[in-house]
This record gives sequence, structure tokens and C-alpha cells, in this order.
Amino acid sequence: MYNKKIKYYHISNISSYHKIFPIIQNHNLSQNIIFLRGNIGAGKTSFVREFVANLNVKCDISSPTFTLINEYKNDDINIYHYDLYRVENNHELFEIGIDYYFSQDGYHFIEWPEKFISFLPRPHIEINFKIMEDSRLLSIYT
Repeated sequence: MYNKKIKYYHISNISSYHKIFPIIQNHNLSQNIIFLRGNIGAGKTSFVREFVANLNVKCDISSPTFTLINEYKNDDINIYHYDLYRVENNHELFEIGIDYYFSQDGYHFIEWPEKFISFLPRPHIEINFKIMEDSRLLSIYT
């Protein structure tokens, strides 16, 4: 994890994700790379949906499971949401234009980054989602 600081958050409902947004927004960079790790159904897409809504970007947010990359934009903000779960190999990764997308400014949320860790930019933030009985435990590396 590159000697990063770690913080833990217990999330009992989706609206609690707002506690984490300042951590992401405090990285005043033109490009923010955020790795999202966790099992299927752990809340990664829900987290992105809430983040986008918090920025008042008006659009429908869905999982990029089949599209692989979703883009959400308004006048000032670009958000890219990647789901690499179904990407089979490095060739496919570049076929979808990953190098083009990473040349764009904005927030880049990447699900399943471990599949292609050597081909992805180094993250500014890593969020691990762990499913608990009635909640989620998020560990955030900054």
C-alpha cells in the first residue's frame, strides 16, 4: 500500500458514505485515481453513485459491469468509473482505451484494480469494502 495512512469507517447505510467524500475531494489534483476493492455486492458502485450525487452531477449511475467504463460529467467535473472484473487480458484493457481515459483530468474510480495493477496508474486513495452482517467496514488508504 506504498506506506499510506489508513483510516477505518463503519458504514451502516448508504447515506453514511458522505463521511468519506472529503478525503477524496481534499486531494486537489487534476486527476484523482481511486481504487475500489471488495467482493461483488460490497457497495463499490453504490459508493460512486453517492459520490456523483454529492457533487450534484445529474445523471443515471449504473455499474459499468458490461460497459466497462462509465463517464459522468457536468461543466466542471469529470468522473470515470471502471469495472475491470470482466476484462480478460492486457490487450482487452488497451482495446477499451484505458490509456486515453487515464490521460483525462477528473476522478477515476477503478473496481477490480488488482487484475491489472501493473498497467494502472498509482492510486491516490485505495478503499477496501468489507461486507459485515448488516453493514460495511471501509478501510481507506491515503
